[in-house]
Amino acid sequence: MIMRSLFQRLLALLCAALLVSACGGGHDDEVPLVRSTILSGEEIIPRNISTALASGTVTLAWDDNVLLASVFVSDVIPTAVHLHHAPPDSIGLTVLELQRVGTSAVWQGSAPLTDEQIRALRFGNFYLDVHTLAYPSGELRGQLFDAFPPQEHVSALQQLASQSPLLSEQLRQLEDYEDWWHDDHSGVGIGLGLAFGF
Repeated sequence: MIMRSLFQRLLALLCAALLVSACGGGHDDEVPLVRSTILSGEEIIPRNISTALASGTVTLAWDDNVLLASVFVSDVIPTAVHLHHAPPDSIGLTVLELQRVGTSAVWQGSAPLTDEQIRALRFGNFYLDVHTLAYPSGELRGQLFDAFPPQEHVSALQQLASQSPLLSEQLRQLEDYEDWWHDDHSGVGIGLGLAFGF
């Protein structure tokens, strides 16, 4: 089911962090940091009655600390898409304004992060939001807790990868992350997304 409670997502993030710690450390320098989310009206402050959904993912390579972000929006037409730094139930400053890829349903962007911001990202203190004409202050929001984006998001990136070096690089980072998960956690599940039912 796409809609998940905040508690379930926090529990999944905690389990993932414990698994990584049990495997010997905070991160492998070769493995990108990956965080994803489903955006909905339920997470906007204040909540709204929108039934639309979107998906978002961010990846970060440790060699340059540059975050790559993508959002796949199929139910509404955004006027703006942003990445914000704030914990759940809080509103934070904009870190990145994403740009639409041509006339597609995918928005993309990149930004360098400080060490403090990276720590916040690792523990779910970043979110993505989508603004529309109907909801100028924000129609959809999703806190970046989850490990791997839904297949529909990955498929949308694959279709546009030849048009965007950023999306192509993000796909490569997602593949590196999935390969690492398979190698280090064989028998646990087919990728972190399936292991935790995302």
